[in-house]
Amino acid sequence: DTEVTLTARLTCADYFWQESYPVKALSEANAKYATETWADGMVAHYEFDDEELTNKLNKSEKAVLKHNSTTASPIVDDTEQLRNGNTVHLNFGANGKESYVSMPNPLKGKDLSNGATLSFFVKRTDDNLWDALLGMSDGTQRLYLTGNLYAGFNDGNGNYIDINHPETVKTDKLQPGKWNMVTITFSRTVNSTSGGITIYVNGNKNTDKYKESLNGKEATTKQGFDYNLILDLMASCDELYLGNGSFWGSADARFDDVMVYDRALSYVEVMALQQMTDRSNINSKTDGILENVTIEKCKNENVYDLQGRRIENPRNGLYIKNGKKILVR
Repeated sequence: DTEVTLTARLTCADYFWQESYPVKALSEANAKYATETWADGMVAHYEFDDEELTNKLNKSEKAVLKHNSTTASPIVDDTEQLRNGNTVHLNFGANGKESYVSMPNPLKGKDLSNGATLSFFVKRTDDNLWDALLGMSDGTQRLYLTGNLYAGFNDGNGNYIDINHPETVKTDKLQPGKWNMVTITFSRTVNSTSGGITIYVNGNKNTDKYKESLNGKEATTKQGFDYNLILDLMASCDELYLGNGSFWGSADARFDDVMVYDRALSYVEVMALQQMTDRSNINSKTDGILENVTIEKCKNENVYDLQGRRIENPRNGLYIKNGKKILVR
């Protein structure tokens, strides 16, 4: 368990960009929290990079771009600088006029005794707290998530759960204009600290506010609801949606790397997934490529060997100084 600093340096001619990142290298003992890895149990991964928008893990399953009423269908393009390849862009649409993506539900028919996990990258375009980012519905019951990290479930019979309802709390975790990775785990069992529904943003567990009603009894704690109702719905729906399934419309947002698991990832596995799939810089210090990079005349007098290691007293050999090769005789 050692604190270290990693320094990244890019040079081009007389200019450079440099940034340092403090990290903690865990010991082998502390690194092994779980016997399973972040990849185990993944049943769907949509990158949106091929023309047919296929599930990488099951080529027979394909996403479809749809719309209701006069709202335009989503578009797929490669205009996002902070993502590799294509992303899908949903348009805002009111209830009944959604712009959405429909994907075959890879969890249908499974018992989900080990829970489930949904994970995706999202960039909101506006500050809409109500319209759906993600959802599932069987026509009566519905499960959804909005830009406020508002996770809601309603079975149509008076049983419901509202987590981070916009009238209760403003989370401010998904700021418009920035890419974030959202991961939600679902477990049938629950206690005061784990299980049930757990929401992560960029690998960090969110502090959620609860309100629910179960069999006519209201509660405001994590363990006040029967999560079997939610897992049973997830195992019965035909489709998984981006931008549909809630009581409201579709959010104006972009999505990438939608992943589905037939088990609930642990906290450490969520962090591992974050590290393995995060192909954009979402460090809290950055606002994007153009805003973050400061170009300045190279003034670094340090000497480095060809492996990039800083050398205090160079001996005979070839080195780099101020972005140029030098020969020490």
